[in-house]
Formats: sequence, structure tokens, C-alpha cells
Amino acid sequence: KKLAYPRPRLISFTNCNNILIEGITAINSPAWTIHPIRCENVTVDKVTVINPADSPNTDGINPDSCCYVRISNCYVSVGDDCVALFGSQRVVVANCTLSTRSVAIRVGYDHTRDIRDCVFSNLVVHDANRGLGVFVRGSSEFPFYPAVQRIGRMIEADAFGPVLEGNAAFRHSSDLDANKPINWKRMA
Repeated sequence: KKLAYPRPRLISFTNCNNILIEGITAINSPAWTIHPIRCENVTVDKVTVINPADSPNTDGINPDSCCYVRISNCYVSVGDDCVALFGSQRVVVANCTLSTRSVAIRVGYDHTRDIRDCVFSNLVVHDANRGLGVFVRGSSEFPFYPAVQRIGRMIEADAFGPVLEGNAAFRHSSDLDANKPINWKRMA
């Protein structure tokens, strides 16, 4: 069921330049906590984000289609992704402590927006089921296949540097729970 009024983001900027979020504490966000959209020169420094561990979609910091982003010296403890990059370029995440039951650093969501020139350094990750998750989803016209081909070519071209572990499958996390109905994208 879709909500008539979706849960709001706690802090969101759209089409802005030279954003500085520094020295604040954000607690109990109803959805994504810090969400810059199509922004340039974004700095998030010495920020603490704390959301309930059992609360879904309470991501910490989600640059979306941004350029020149620096996230540093932060403590993020959330119920979903700590830092999620969607279509962003020239991103540095450094000197942070990240705690989640989901993904500490999420890179990507779909195949339509490029993510380039990202650096992740000196991070402490607690309790995450994935420290770094690289996600590629295909278009609805050609489910999975174009995205899988693209990520395969990128790995072969050494676009990611050394790959420690790679898994490829045509599954979604909802498919792994036998008590849930099959994901609608794979219904025939």
C-alpha cells in the first residue's frame, strides 16, 4: 500500500551549491536523514546521525545526482544504508564510523545514472551485512540483463580496481524469504 503522505526526509536540499552541514546531531529521522539532490560542492563534516536500528528506510546520508561531495568525521548509526550514492560523482567518504544491519556504503541503485570517482577511506564499520554494496538494476524493458552486461564489462575493464568478492544473481532480497510473495518484477 502506498502512503498518501510519504515519510519526509529530515534534511533535504535540491539544486543547491556550496552546502555545509557541520557539527549537528540528527536523531530519529522518519525516512532518509540527509538527502542532497542535484547539488554541487556538498560537505558533511562532524555530523552524528542516529536512527533506530529496526526502522526501515532510515538511511543516513544519501547524495543523489550530486557532484563534489565530501562526507568526513561522521558517526552514522541507522536502520538502513549509512551512506548511499545515487548517480553522484567525485565523492569522498573518509574518517567515519558506520553502524547498520544493512549496507554501510551503498553505491548505485539503477543503471541509468553514472557513479564516478568515489573514494572511501579510513572507515570503521559495525554490524553491517555488507560493508560496501555495489548495486545495479536493469530497466523494466529488459529486466536485469543490460545492467548485468554493463557491470561485467566494467569489471573486465578493471573500472573498480581489485574486486574482493562479486556475486551475480537474478534475485532480490524479497525472493529469499519463502513467506513473502514472489517479487512482482519476476511474475510471469
